[in-house]
Amino acid sequence: MRPLPLLALALAVGGAALGLSPGQPPPRPAPPLRLVEARVDALPPGANWAGIERTTLAPGVAMPLGTAADDGRGAYLFVVEIGSIAFEVDGPAMVTRAGSPAIAVAAGGSPVLRPGDAGFVPTDTTARWRAVGDGPAAVLQFSLTGPGSSRQPAGVEHRTLVQDVSAAPATPVDAALWRVVVPPGDVLPVAAMSGAQMLALETGALVVERPPPTGGRALVPAGIADLGPGAFPGAVLLANPGPGALILLVATVRRSPLGTPGPAGP
Repeated sequence: MRPLPLLALALAVGGAALGLSPGQPPPRPAPPLRLVEARVDALPPGANWAGIERTTLAPGVAMPLGTAADDGRGAYLFVVEIGSIAFEVDGPAMVTRAGSPAIAVAAGGSPVLRPGDAGFVPTDTTARWRAVGDGPAAVLQFSLTGPGSSRQPAGVEHRTLVQDVSAAPATPVDAALWRVVVPPGDVLPVAAMSGAQMLALETGALVVERPPPTGGRALVPAGIADLGPGAFPGAVLLANPGPGALILLVATVRRSPLGTPGPAGP
């Protein structure tokens, strides 16, 4: 991904280490929660955009996916956060009910998805999210696409949490979106984020620690995104110094030889 210069994001801080003695191994972070995963077998020529986004739909409103006229042609992985949506598909797609294995959805299908349910729109399948019920619906997504339009239908609020414009990965790849919670005073080793393409810091503050001889620590406040591992050269720990939980959204992309299972975790 395109790393942002650390000095543009962070402010240097001093003080004692976060409760870790020299040579003391860091505690194990809490297990990450995999929100959605899928193997992406193909991306369109010219695919150069990746991002984590949150979309809110007013009741009855639909948002189209999968063409250059909307968010772009490519692959979409998503999970429902609030409310209910009808997932209307025009070609093959996948759905994962909360706690259940993924199942195929044929063209013309329109399963209703609720919080915790996830879906996957592969390249060259077009689809729509339609909010059903009396209240709004919210969807969190990770997309790998070509150029698209920034225009949204009336009743759709679309927020990009983090994005990257660069060459698409060679397919097939295993793509996934995770929520990582780091308790107060705990740490997340950078090495634990294998395959991380981008991160979005939802709540809390993040301390980046580096070992000698460079040493040093830096504080990254909440609301910052685009924090790929490349933004932390030489860093070994991402620590939570605050009194509350630190919550990260992490998108991973890993090379996937045919026949291999999906990703194991960031």
